[in-house]
Amino acid sequence: MFAETFKFTFPVGRDNGISGVLGARGIPMTVFVAGDGRIVKRHIGYIAYGELSSNIEALLK
Repeated sequence: MFAETFKFTFPVGRDNGISGVLGARGIPMTVFVAGDGRIVKRHIGYIAYGELSSNIEALLK
């Protein structure tokens, strides 16, 4: 319902089964995935912009 209300354009875990594949344990949850498809890190709960940015930048190196 939330995703529909805010017109998400990306898949939402509970709707497509991806939460099970990623091992989701809470909401919100951020999953950092390397270019080769490996899950590098999971973060459960609020994530500050600085932490989000630094994790993304590390993956892009």
